[in-house]
Amino acid sequence: MDQDLIKIKKVAIFSLISLLVIGVACFFIFEFEAFLNIVIGQAIALVIFIGTLFSYYIINRRKLSSSLKFVLGSFLVKLIFSGMVFYLLSRLNFINLLILLLSFLIFYTIFLSLEIFLIYRKLLFK
Repeated sequence: MDQDLIKIKKVAIFSLISLLVIGVACFFIFEFEAFLNIVIGQAIALVIFIGTLFSYYIINRRKLSSSLKFVLGSFLVKLIFSGMVFYLLSRLNFINLLILLLSFLIFYTIFLSLEIFLIYRKLLFK
């Protein structure tokens, strides 16, 4: 199996474990509605993070000369995906959109920092 793919799986597992720990802590700190919104925000950010790593893996594996347009395309896909998810979730009555957005932004920022660290420090995609 490819080393980068193994590293992506390890990063995904460690990210999921850390999100579970944070989720358990939030369960005891916040009421159930806020906890549910935080967990949904975590899940959306994790899906986008793992999807981004896999798209970078595919771009790196193909050694495309025009990889910048594919990276920018992945940013566009992330934007459209998150917009669709938030639009659909805003239609549900039990979702507090403010808590969901704050949770998503916090975890998205953390995952974006981790993504930048992993890629630009050459821990992935050497």
